[in-house]
Parts: sequence; C-alpha cells; structure tokens
Amino acid sequence: MVSGARTGTSGRVLVADDDANIRQLLSMTLRAAGFEVVTAPDGVRAVATAATVHPDVVVLDVMMPGKNGFDVADEMRASDAPPAVLFLTARDSTDNRRRAAEVSADYMTKPFALADLVAHVRALAG
Repeated sequence: MVSGARTGTSGRVLVADDDANIRQLLSMTLRAAGFEVVTAPDGVRAVATAATVHPDVVVLDVMMPGKNGFDVADEMRASDAPPAVLFLTARDSTDNRRRAAEVSADYMTKPFALADLVAHVRALAG
C-alpha cells in the first residue's frame, strides 16, 4: 500500500464512477485535500486499476457498467492488501447498506457534502 510518507500525499485514492462529472469533481476535491487520485469509469476498469496502483481507499459507485460496486469490492477484498472502500451512491436502501457492511465498507449517499466525503476518505486512509 502507498503511505502518505512515501508519496508526499495523504494516500492514494481510486475513484470509480460511471459519471464523468462526479469523477472529475471528486478527483479535484481529493487532490486539493492532498490525496493522489486515479479514476476508473466502470467496474471492470476499477478492478484492473486497483490491481496496478494499489490504492489505500476506493470510492465506488454502486451502479456501474461492467461490474457493480459490490462485485468490485468483493474482488478487491480477495487481494493480498485490500483497500478500504467507501460506497458513494444515490441508492439508499437497507439492503445496499447491509451489503456494504458485509464487505466491510463505508456507505455515503448522494447528494453529499464534499467536506464529509474528504473526512470519510481521510479516516479510511488512516
């Protein structure tokens, strides 16, 4: 895993969301907060990117093309050094919250406050 001391940042974050505007907003916000950020537009690329860059935290949309966020989190959890996961989604159902808990992930719903998202990511990055 990437530590803040080695990279000069607060950690490495992968933002996976099929909405380009959300990816751009989160990337700019997290970079301004001191994080190194990489992005993926779908679940398949999120898994491949995580395997290559080894993020500390992954911010995942639930509904994405290719693989949904829960499938992505399951695959990442099976890796040798799984990243912390924060689901960021418009879906606010009890079933989704339960599924997030089952993969040991945090859960935030859209709309959200950017300051809250940064605080969540900082806490997860440790």
